[in-house]
Amino acid sequence: MIDRPEDKKTPHPVLYRPDIDGLRAISVLAVMLYHAEFQVFSGGFIGVDVFFVISGYLITQMVLGDFEKGSFSLSHFYERRVRRILPALLVMLAATVPLAYVFLSADPLADYSAALLGATWFSSNFVFWSEAGYFDRASEFKPLLHTWSLGVEEQFYLFFPAFFWVLYKFKWLIPGLSAVVVISFLMAQFGLSRDAEWPFYMLVSRAWELGLGAMLAVVLAHSRLSDVRVTGLLAELLVLSGLLAVIVPVLMFSELTATPGPLLLVPTLGACLLIWLTPATSYVRRLLSLKWLVGLGLISYSLYLWHQPVLVFGRIIIGEALGFEWRIAMLLGTFPLAILSWRYIERPFRNPGQIVTRHLIFLVCAMMMITTLSAVTLHHFASTDEKTSTGVVGDIGHGRYYEVVDQRFDRCEAEYLQYRIELWENVPRCHKSKRAGAPGIAFYGDSHAEQLFVGAEALLSQASIYLIRGGIPFLGNDRFKGPLRYLEEQKGINVVVFSAYWLEKIQILGGDQFSEQLFNTVKWMVGRGFKVVLMMDAPDFGFDPALCVYETTLNDVRCDISLEQHNGDQAIYRALFVAIAKHPNVELVDISDAICNKNTCSMLSEGRLLYRDNDHLNLIGSQLAGEILIQKSKFLSQ
Repeated sequence: MIDRPEDKKTPHPVLYRPDIDGLRAISVLAVMLYHAEFQVFSGGFIGVDVFFVISGYLITQMVLGDFEKGSFSLSHFYERRVRRILPALLVMLAATVPLAYVFLSADPLADYSAALLGATWFSSNFVFWSEAGYFDRASEFKPLLHTWSLGVEEQFYLFFPAFFWVLYKFKWLIPGLSAVVVISFLMAQFGLSRDAEWPFYMLVSRAWELGLGAMLAVVLAHSRLSDVRVTGLLAELLVLSGLLAVIVPVLMFSELTATPGPLLLVPTLGACLLIWLTPATSYVRRLLSLKWLVGLGLISYSLYLWHQPVLVFGRIIIGEALGFEWRIAMLLGTFPLAILSWRYIERPFRNPGQIVTRHLIFLVCAMMMITTLSAVTLHHFASTDEKTSTGVVGDIGHGRYYEVVDQRFDRCEAEYLQYRIELWENVPRCHKSKRAGAPGIAFYGDSHAEQLFVGAEALLSQASIYLIRGGIPFLGNDRFKGPLRYLEEQKGINVVVFSAYWLEKIQILGGDQFSEQLFNTVKWMVGRGFKVVLMMDAPDFGFDPALCVYETTLNDVRCDISLEQHNGDQAIYRALFVAIAKHPNVELVDISDAICNKNTCSMLSEGRLLYRDNDHLNLIGSQLAGEILIQKSKFLSQ
């Protein structure tokens, strides 16, 4: 995903600047530390945004130089891009195939096969966009998640030469690129304002970052800005501010930062400032040109390629959340792989003198066919009985769960209640009892409310319905306008079972906001005459059920967490819930007895798996939780 000037043996080399490789090094280290879950680098994802700026700048600089020399060749352009990106990428993809087959269970393997196919054919950003949402599998179990950015860049390279030629021919380079930057930025903000997932993954909403770099290259070549010479203390301050604009967001931004939102202007414009104003005598340029930083910049593409698979398979093989020492070891283990990839794959393939064009085409096509066939084969294994567990009964995936839900219950008629997730055959996420009569009980919240409905519905004395969305199930959230409208308009409902992934909501909102919004929402429900069953959440195991099902020679089965750990999670919100439940029309129910004994909480019960991911119950788990809910709830037994 990271571009640097072509080797001197390739046509039309550009002036090499070691400080840009140093900037790459900082960016790739930020991404690696972020993916390794070091909290101090919570904004490390902005390294990708800086990469986009650098790539846009260098590609435009090379293309513009070729146009002005009258030597631009589309075939040479694409050959250089193929040499730069595909060999190292395809080798990494091929290396992950046997690891995926051995260590990934059915659902993760199906996700992996789709990502493998997408990464091979320049569309992995579309794959991950299609999977994005509340139920998306955690990134720590997606070894190819990082390839989404390669998809963006590859699509940029596909369209950029023709677009640039039109702008160049009509002498509209600066206005045209400026328009792209503005339109793309506005499109990204439009999507983010509607809580959409596509702005993160799509070229149309990321083009402004690549466009900033492209516009910088053109501006410096075709305007008076190229003659600007800033020296002395002012130069040092400006360049230092650019460096800080890149580094500070790495430490200050977080997953709550809208991406690619307005705050992303800080690191991207900081990168532009560094590229534009860094004079050869600058202390910052000397810092970025340190040999070890430049060396990391040279291998930054291979570092980016290998770090995510190393971290993901490291987590799975070790069989637990990686501690500090393991995460450091995993990151250090990436460097030898990156050096080998750079030395024996990147450098030879980028040099036409070593790998001639016809050999390049043959080898790349052969590797693409291998990874394509591997993706198809692994998808077959994931969708058949080839990936079955030994000695454990229970579906560990979402697919079968939602298939049964859609068969067992009636879909809600009102379109405004239906919450769809395309990943599971577009099944609407609102169902009700098949029994006659209007619903008297509503399960409200997110998927944690849905799973209680699935297990409890057959045991209830009245017809019931579940009303869910992904997100914060409190008053004022536009996503929940439909479910709240239904509760307000339906006069037959007398009990609301209120459940959600509370730990996630607290993390997003913070303790004070969470308390206030939960209180106001329950108050609203009670004020409308509902009796509210406020649910303590089921245990969150923090690891995939695959670790409980599939034992290999390198990792042991892990199914349990301590009861103390689960109680600690609940303690974050227990006191608040106990206080709210003092109201006579609110009761507090905990279904942990379905999962936990006196010492531990387990994904297994009598050899039956209870979970389909780290925090969602499967059909068996939902049934057990539903039985406990009915036993403990006075409101539901009345």
